[in-house]
Amino acid sequence: DRPSRDGARDVKKNMLQRVYVVDLSTKQLTRVDEGRAVTYADWAGDRLVYTTTNYDGSSNAYPTTLRSIDAPSKRVYNFETADYISVSTIASDKVLYLKYVNSGDDATASPMLRQAPMNATTTKTLGEQVSYDSYVQLDFNRVVFKTAQDQTWHEYNLGNDSLKTVEQPPGGSNTVQYLSTANSDSSKRLIIDRVDGKYTLFMKDMSTNAETKLYGAAGLGGPIRWIGNVIVFRVVNDQETADYAVSVNGGEPKKI
Repeated sequence: DRPSRDGARDVKKNMLQRVYVVDLSTKQLTRVDEGRAVTYADWAGDRLVYTTTNYDGSSNAYPTTLRSIDAPSKRVYNFETADYISVSTIASDKVLYLKYVNSGDDATASPMLRQAPMNATTTKTLGEQVSYDSYVQLDFNRVVFKTAQDQTWHEYNLGNDSLKTVEQPPGGSNTVQYLSTANSDSSKRLIIDRVDGKYTLFMKDMSTNAETKLYGAAGLGGPIRWIGNVIVFRVVNDQETADYAVSVNGGEPKKI
């Protein structure tokens, strides 16, 4: 069983993980969601994108639901539920994700690359039969991917919501993740580069393109939050699941 704050279980006796919003001024905890498994993707401003997995009695399965939460209002937005959903990129107040369907009319199109705004008001399909190996994030706003049914490459720009066919994929690497997280004026952004199992966090100056290495560790990842001059990140590996804080001015991270 996965760890749980209060030991709650579902109808199948699975331990439930619960999502809370903490008011730092009053120290009050408000429960906003729960699931057999809760997987955080990334922050975009004050909204956190995540998925939940819950038991569905009608299908006797554990489908995945994609959600976001607005922390100040404690409002949860539901995108959609599928056999499996994997978040690919969060940028420009949009979410790109792969939707997997195991049966029915959509099974042959699976996985589908889908796009939705952070408030989940609409969803649309950008391409069908898109695999992780053919998906590359070029920068903070652009991704390229290949659709298997026609072996065609496409480029999608999250900034202006444009989709076009490209002759061949521009240079890029699927080991690099360009994060939505930025400082207050968006002059500096964060990048995670994954090399040989080690995840390294970099800060990029958007005016000079200079990159500063902040920290590297196996299992380093999101959700990542920029608070003042401090970056909060998570490390998940065989030894621990813990949150750390590191200063953008340098120094070793501190466990929180």
